Amino acid sequence: MLWGSMMMIVFCLLRTAKTVTFQEPCKELKVVSSSRYEALDVFSSIVRRRSDTRVIIEDTNGDDTERCSINVDIENQLQPSEWFHIKNNSIKGGNGRGLFYGLGAFLKRCDFHRSDFISLPIHINITATTRNETMRAIYFATHFNNWYQVAPLDRIVEYMEELAMLWYTNTIVVTVPVFQYNSSQDPNLTTMISRVAAILNAAHVLHLDRALVFPPNQGYKNRSSSIAFKPFPDPNHVRVRYVGA
Repeated sequence: MLWGSMMMIVFCLLRTAKTVTFQEPCKELKVVSSSRYEALDVFSSIVRRRSDTRVIIEDTNGDDTERCSINVDIENQLQPSEWFHIKNNSIKGGNGRGLFYGLGAFLKRCDFHRSDFISLPIHINITATTRNETMRAIYFATHFNNWYQVAPLDRIVEYMEELAMLWYTNTIVVTVPVFQYNSSQDPNLTTMISRVAAILNAAHVLHLDRALVFPPNQGYKNRSSSIAFKPFPDPNHVRVRYVGA
């Protein structure tokens, strides 16, 4: 049974490999659009992080058949709003978020491994949409000195760009961990509030919904013991207790 499953996987991979063809690698990639959408800058950043290809964004009319060129635009009349359509080197989205998803789907079909430059796919035709009412959220644990709390902001923004474009994420959730600080005047809390605000502002630019959550029973680190929570019974010492909680 295991051998049969492995052979089927190999067969599917070989079959897929035969049906995917690519252009020659592009040292320069021209992106033509009627407007400077946010998705274009994110697309350019992702390409540069994965290759040495230079991305040029232009606002002139392009040719769908031109090598190393893609035409990108939004068609607001298309419904549902997160719709996107890819035909050869033309990518269209129903709105800003749909354009993110369309460019992400296109990138997933490009090749970054044959050389130091991106290779575009040949002859693709995809129409897809997402369910607008679904929440595809990531919780950024901005507490306990997690990565989201201590990493450079530009690295977090890069991560958010890839969540929005390549993984179809539509919501970012964050918190301000007041239980780690002594009061509202604590300089470290002020710094943390500024950091969370920067993350939320970046999410807005990336067409992500934003949520700021607060546990209702938390308090400052130096709160009175009379209002502090009572720890859960832990006779076997299996829980890890944060010293500031």
